[in-house]
Amino acid sequence: MTIHGILLLDKPLGISSNAALQQAKRIFKIKKAGHTGSLDPLATGVLPLCLGEATKFSQYLLNSDKTYEVTGFFGVKTTTGDSEGDVSKEQSVSITETALTEKLADFTGVIQQIPPMYSALKFQGKPLYLLARQGQTIPRAARTITIYQLKLTCFDFPKVTFQVTCSKGTYIRVLIEDIAESLGTCAHVIALRRTQVGRYDLSKSHTLSELMNHVENPNKCLEPIESALSEFENFSVSLPEYKQLQQGQHMMAPDSLGKDRLLKLYYNNCFFGLGKTDEQGHHIMPKRLLSSEFMSHLSI
Repeated sequence: MTIHGILLLDKPLGISSNAALQQAKRIFKIKKAGHTGSLDPLATGVLPLCLGEATKFSQYLLNSDKTYEVTGFFGVKTTTGDSEGDVSKEQSVSITETALTEKLADFTGVIQQIPPMYSALKFQGKPLYLLARQGQTIPRAARTITIYQLKLTCFDFPKVTFQVTCSKGTYIRVLIEDIAESLGTCAHVIALRRTQVGRYDLSKSHTLSELMNHVENPNKCLEPIESALSEFENFSVSLPEYKQLQQGQHMMAPDSLGKDRLLKLYYNNCFFGLGKTDEQGHHIMPKRLLSSEFMSHLSI
């Protein structure tokens, strides 16, 4: 069976994103699939999996904003920034809910963040986490990220839970450590759940065990491919224009579209790929199209 679409997996605790992907592939006997936006083994929650032709558009999910529910434990620092690491520092601390709430404003908006050593970022071809396990520390440049919302949801000190909505590239472990450091202490993450990726949330996500109930009809679990591209405008084409684009040629563009714009392309109410207007806005060029085999279901 050939399966194409976006599968929203509720990743379980204790396994990597890749391990979760491989289990889903085995359940549905899928050959071509990839995950977007890795979650650490400690983390659970929304993990979009791109299946079949949907893998062509995975980069747009990687760029999506994300929302998390995270619980930090204050007064204890670990080597990894979460409960999977070894304790590297302990200190007694007393922080009021008011003081913590006021401090959150400093971490909202556009901020700088230094990626952790325990990450998949590479240095001279090697993942940083491998170097960290060897006791090495490599200088890392700060990155610009955006924290759209940072809200205290439960104060049970030293356990504190936050809701965070952030841009791509944000390390929640580092955010919790940095908040603690600004208050003169340390902290690490003990629970992390991703509740939303772009337009996708937990309400349409499936656990691995739930997938077992849909082996005969996996399409019931899938979101359409074009749902990963909701930020782009729909654009319908005629049959001659469809054939032009399918053959790699450009087509004339209405003046109203403007230049350098990405468009979701439709023929006969069926999505068939992404197009882009040129630098002058005069033409639409194919950027990423579904395969001719997949598009054969269109009524042409």
